[in-house]
Amino acid sequence: MRHCGLPIWEPAPGIGFESSPEAFRWARDNADGLMPNRAEIRLADWNSAEGPFDLIFCNPPYIPSADIESLEPDVSQFEPRAALDGGPDGLSAYRALAGLLPRLLAHGGHALLEIGLGQAQPMGTLFQMLEIARLAPDLTGIPRCVILRKP
Repeated sequence: MRHCGLPIWEPAPGIGFESSPEAFRWARDNADGLMPNRAEIRLADWNSAEGPFDLIFCNPPYIPSADIESLEPDVSQFEPRAALDGGPDGLSAYRALAGLLPRLLAHGGHALLEIGLGQAQPMGTLFQMLEIARLAPDLTGIPRCVILRKP
C-alpha cells in the first residue's frame, strides 16, 4: 500500500512472555486494550520462546537483592519481589538472557534491555555473542537501556 508515494507500514504483531500469573493478567489486559489483535501474551518464561525475532524488548529484574528494602515504598511495597530481585549483583536475569538472546534474535535483529544504575559496564562482558549498538540514557543521563544487535 502507498500513500503520497510513500509506503504505509502495517503495525507489526508481537508476542509477550510473562512468567507471573498476576502480571500476566495485567499484561494481557493492557495489550488487549492498547493494541487489540496485535499482541499475544503468553504465560511462560523466556526459555519457552522460539525465534527468530527481529526485535526483543525486556525489562528484567535488575535490583540487587540487598537493595530492594531501600527502594521507595511505592516500588518495594507494591511490585512483586520477583519483578525486582536481580540476585546478589542484580545481573542474574542478564546472565540467563546472554545464553538465550543469540538463539532468539534474527541476524540483524535488536534487543533492548532496561538496565539499572551502574550496570552498563558489565553488559559487554555478558553479551559477548552480540554487539552493543548503543547505551541509551534516561532523562538524567544515566545509561538505562542497552541496545544489542546480532550481527
